[in-house]
Amino acid sequence: MKRLLLLICSLIWIAACSSAVQTDEGPESPVLPMQTNDANAPITPAQAPNESPPATSFAAEIELAFTPLQMNPLNKERPSRQWLLAGELPLGNVLDQPATLVLFGEDDQEISDTSPLHAMIRHNDDYYVLPYELLGIPSIENSSLFLLNYSFSERYLLVGGLELYANGPGLVGYVVYDIANGQWLTFDRWGKPQIIDLDSDGKEDFIIQFEGLHLSFPDLTIYAWSGEDIQESESVQVAVTGISKGYALLGSERKIEIGTLESETHALYVYREGKLIRISS
Repeated sequence: MKRLLLLICSLIWIAACSSAVQTDEGPESPVLPMQTNDANAPITPAQAPNESPPATSFAAEIELAFTPLQMNPLNKERPSRQWLLAGELPLGNVLDQPATLVLFGEDDQEISDTSPLHAMIRHNDDYYVLPYELLGIPSIENSSLFLLNYSFSERYLLVGGLELYANGPGLVGYVVYDIANGQWLTFDRWGKPQIIDLDSDGKEDFIIQFEGLHLSFPDLTIYAWSGEDIQESESVQVAVTGISKGYALLGSERKIEIGTLESETHALYVYREGKLIRISS
């Protein structure tokens, strides 16, 4: 009986020692999700169990929504006799006739770089008043005057743009000539205009890159001709991120970087036939 008890105790002691053996390799490492460098794969960080995917996951392809661009007609008026001529800037020819930006100040003020100015378009000896106020004389050198001469089919000619007096830099008023109706039009948007072959189809496109101001982040707007009117895209960054606190920046090789600041998620896109296509970085 004593031998049997001794045998049982020995077996219990051996089992306890085996379970207490430690190796030099340390604790087993947790299994991590596989990382990939493929930018075409959805950008989804590692998640805890039952965690919902982040709202800022970006789609591989997004079709932009476009709406007709709303423009306002310019009224034909003569300059006020109380105004003092401040300067004239050529905008190019429209229907083989020169178009000129004519600037006026009040007759009781000294004209300077910070003087508030009235702006008019002179064409065929007629004057058309711009509903904007300028602060100083714009120039190409300081990126406050843009000579665009961009045609939307044979209907509209985007003549140019000029930076306006506002509560921050970057608000630009644009001058458009409606060839079919012989009418001058205008609209204003925040951001700098660019003419570039954005979709690599051999034809130039008109876009506006907003560089950001105050609590608004950089964004991109694309313009296109529908066959009947000028179309304006929705916010490029909102179309991708679905939130307001995102950004869209046009970089080299016509690639658009789109991302969010809260989650630091970002991806590169190209524009093709009205769609944003995500590409490898």
